[in-house]
Amino acid sequence: MAGPVRVAGRVWRAVVGPLRVNTYVAVEGGECLVVDPGGCTEARLLAERLGCRRGVVLVTHGHFDHVAGVACLASRGFLVAGHPAAPAWARDFASWARGLGIDAVVEDFSVDVELVDGSRLEAAGLELEALHTPGHSPDHMVYVARRERLAFTGDLLFKGSIGRDDIPGGSPEELSSSLRRLVESLEPDYLLLPGHGPETRLEEELRGNQLLRLYIARRTH
Repeated sequence: MAGPVRVAGRVWRAVVGPLRVNTYVAVEGGECLVVDPGGCTEARLLAERLGCRRGVVLVTHGHFDHVAGVACLASRGFLVAGHPAAPAWARDFASWARGLGIDAVVEDFSVDVELVDGSRLEAAGLELEALHTPGHSPDHMVYVARRERLAFTGDLLFKGSIGRDDIPGGSPEELSSSLRRLVESLEPDYLLLPGHGPETRLEEELRGNQLLRLYIARRTH
């Protein structure tokens, strides 16, 4: 695990696990918000390094690389927040991955704070709005911090790319709708914190991300 890097205000990022997941941690007054803990030991050490004494784990979606550390932090008293289908989808997707020979090990976890479209969550000084954005995964959520003008986009939108829709639970039609909704919900200057790769701005993706432009232009009938 690379050491944490500050990406915005109170928000830090560390790259975790073999699939190089971005695990984000927001810290305020000893409380932490951990977004997509990609590994047990890494997430625990990261939280300790940043001075977390209590906190919330926030799940963008139940793919094994994003939830590998959820149960670990939950066992240490962290509340788990996310879409109610995330635990079941984590089991199903990990099982599919193992069938392909991928070492996908996920401990069972439960969601303490169920978030659906329009839900709001306050943790570590951030006020977050939940957007249900399926297409890459049926349980996928994006979390928007309006005051800080940033969004945790999970595997919906990356710098220069978008989430895959050719895996179990994926849907090109839903991915198009979710990307359009994200673009319509945010101002161009919003900072996007994706599940993999570097941070970016929405305005940069609208200019240079050809896949994003292709998908938001699609119309389903």
